[in-house]
Amino acid sequence: APTHRKITEKDYRGTGNKPPLSQPLYGASPVTAYMRFWKKFARFKGYASLSEYWWPYLINNLIAFVLFAPGIVAVILADIEAQRTSEATGYEVAPDVPALAIIMTL
Repeated sequence: APTHRKITEKDYRGTGNKPPLSQPLYGASPVTAYMRFWKKFARFKGYASLSEYWWPYLINNLIAFVLFAPGIVAVILADIEAQRTSEATGYEVAPDVPALAIIMTL
């Protein structure tokens, strides 16, 4: 039975060749995987390695967190201030809890 060896980014560096976008690049570094993600995002042929999938996933989520964090903090602080300045009994505050949960899951 033929054995297929997975070609890694390190293997390509040794040859001086660039890996083709149509082939998965195993063991891709975060930067390489993210660059390949944006070069290949509209291609619907070929395969991606696990590193080419998970590194962009992690980086995109970190970027989203950094962009949304100030807004989430502002909403929480505004809600705390609104609760402090009003005479809320809990009934008035109840709709805020699911809204904050939805915001936190984004």
